[in-house]
Amino acid sequence: MHVKRDAGRLLNDNFLNEALQLYSLALLGCELCPTMPMVVEERPKLLCNRSLVCLKLRRFKDAEEDAKMAVAVCPAFVKVNQCWL
Repeated sequence: MHVKRDAGRLLNDNFLNEALQLYSLALLGCELCPTMPMVVEERPKLLCNRSLVCLKLRRFKDAEEDAKMAVAVCPAFVKVNQCWL
C-alpha cells in the first residue's frame, strides 16, 4: 500500500495533517473490499497509525475512537493494546 507508506513518511517527518489525510484515504479504500485478506490485515494497523497521528494533533477523542475500532477489528493486535495501557 503506497498510501500507507507515504502516510508513514509524513508521520515520521511530522507532517501530521497530511498524514491524517492519507491514513483516512487508505481506510476509505479498505471499506471497498473489507473481507480481502490484505485489508483485514492492514486495517487495524492503519487505524492504530491514524490514532497516533490524532494523539499527536491533540485530537484525543478521535485517537481513542480509532484505537477502540482497531481493537474491535482485531483484538489480538498488540500494538493498539500497548498504546492505551
